[in-house]
Amino acid sequence: MLAAAGKPFDSADHLFEIKWDGFRTMAHVERRSLRLVSRSGRDVTAQYPELSPLAALPDGSVVDGEIVFLRDGVPDFESLQPRDQARGARRAAALAAERPVRFIAFDLLYRDFESLMAQPLRARRDRLLRLDAPEPMAVSEAVLTGGRRLYESVCSAGLEGIMAKRLDSPYRPGRRSDAWVKVKRRLRALCAIVGFMPQEGGDIQSVAVAIDRAGVLTYAGRVGTGYREQERLRLARLLRERVTDRALVALPAGAVGVRPGLYCEVNFVDQTRAGVLRAPVFERLIEEP
Repeated sequence: MLAAAGKPFDSADHLFEIKWDGFRTMAHVERRSLRLVSRSGRDVTAQYPELSPLAALPDGSVVDGEIVFLRDGVPDFESLQPRDQARGARRAAALAAERPVRFIAFDLLYRDFESLMAQPLRARRDRLLRLDAPEPMAVSEAVLTGGRRLYESVCSAGLEGIMAKRLDSPYRPGRRSDAWVKVKRRLRALCAIVGFMPQEGGDIQSVAVAIDRAGVLTYAGRVGTGYREQERLRLARLLRERVTDRALVALPAGAVGVRPGLYCEVNFVDQTRAGVLRAPVFERLIEEP
């Protein structure tokens, strides 16, 4: 089940919980055997050997949750990413020892091989809370009514955002529904446009941007969404007028550098330790006078 995007709100008909910044995963348990399945349907069991104790869940269980790596109690998605590419038992075991993950459960879809998906969320959650959850599994805490207050608290803690879920909603696998609403914290930055990824017909795929970090202009990634059509076409024309072989920062392969003078406002979720923006969205173009 997938969530629609929205803004923070209060409601007596919803529960509110932290939006965990990790990998969405289903935990299947059958005959004391665990199978972890990613959102794309990939079997990722071998990549997380430290989650093997989840096989102690009741036989015939399917739990929906998020695999997260916690650093000082806060999800660290950047540190989790190498796990997604881990290949081979030795590599997976080394990463598990170095950065052990947790499974944050937030829904129970099957119990004793019985589907619970037609039941309302409040009933599924009650049965989830009554499971004898083995380490390293935890059930995501939820609050009732106070969505705005939880959102403010989450943003103050630097977390990704919150989820709002209607208490009477059934579980609809693979479908996006406004019964679940994700409310993401968004940050803003003024970025210098330092290049672009070209596309056939004179259009652009994305712009390469840079930000000031401690007085040094630093590459901050590519921004490929958020453009209105006419705005994107105008930007493409301006960029091609400024093409240079002396880009202000090192650019990724295939990018074309441009002379300084174009800026944009971007909203984003977070930055990596190298300064690259996560999930950036273009908001507006700013031209140097």
